[in-house]
Amino acid sequence: MANTKISIIGTGLIGTSLGLALKEAKVQGKISGHDKEFSRAKAAQSAGAIDKAVWNLPKACRDADLVILALPLAAIPDTMQAIADDLRPGTVVLDTAPLKVPVQQWAKQYLPEQVYYVGVHPILSTSADTEPSAFLFQNHTLAICPESTTKDGVVDLVHQLAKGIGGRPFYLSAVEHDGLIAATEQLPQVLGAALLSVNTGNDGWRDRQRLAGYSFEVHTALGGRADAVLAAWALNKQYLSLWLDRVVAEIGAWQQLLASEDQEALQEAVSEMDAARQAWLEHRDEGSWDENAQESVPKSAFSLQQLFLGDWGALRKRNEPK
Repeated sequence: MANTKISIIGTGLIGTSLGLALKEAKVQGKISGHDKEFSRAKAAQSAGAIDKAVWNLPKACRDADLVILALPLAAIPDTMQAIADDLRPGTVVLDTAPLKVPVQQWAKQYLPEQVYYVGVHPILSTSADTEPSAFLFQNHTLAICPESTTKDGVVDLVHQLAKGIGGRPFYLSAVEHDGLIAATEQLPQVLGAALLSVNTGNDGWRDRQRLAGYSFEVHTALGGRADAVLAAWALNKQYLSLWLDRVVAEIGAWQQLLASEDQEALQEAVSEMDAARQAWLEHRDEGSWDENAQESVPKSAFSLQQLFLGDWGALRKRNEPK
């Protein structure tokens, strides 16, 4: 079905890379793109990620089969409100934000009942200044957070989409996702902020900054705009606070270990830490995780061929409200 319409809202690193990946996978139909900075949408078009850059946000989503919100977390509620009236029944809406519980709540609040929302979060090992690429998601985890009421056909579509762009689907609830993200993404940010504060909060920084090298730079990077990071902390503070408590206890344990001057115990602890890190890096680079992880294909039999040969009409017909 050549009339399949995909709309990507937000043409930064994630949005442009998604467009390039979909093109590489030979998804049939047209891909349009919108960005509040229209020059970025035009750049995505020039790069071949989208077929058309659309200046007007509602128009970009009008009659779309699939809408992907590749936006900062804080921009999502206003965007959902702006496009709600232009989404036709059966449209699937995805987002790529780093938290899923608040977006799931906004979807219930702002999107029409006959529109299907599924939260997706690409877990990448790259910095924000990386150039967009069709292979950005290759062998990387794509966390997918459907609700228990989400139709099988919709989940299956998202699964095949994730596989089609080279990702590894991983299913979990929005609550599970946000609890884990508090530990793996937000906790390092808070610890980096604390490290920076400890070092820059007195006159001694004037001399210390001369000795702050690569390690200090890496460990104090927020990984995004300060206001966006802070907003995400606030939305996930319940889980983040729990993990901070655990880190405080762990720091106390390391203090005691250092004070004990037990070199053998200290060496064993550092070796265990390093081995755990190396194992994680190997799993990440190879895309080989726990065999029991929730990566299986959903129940329904919608095929990859149907998606990438453009037979979207059959899926929409199955998912239209009765």
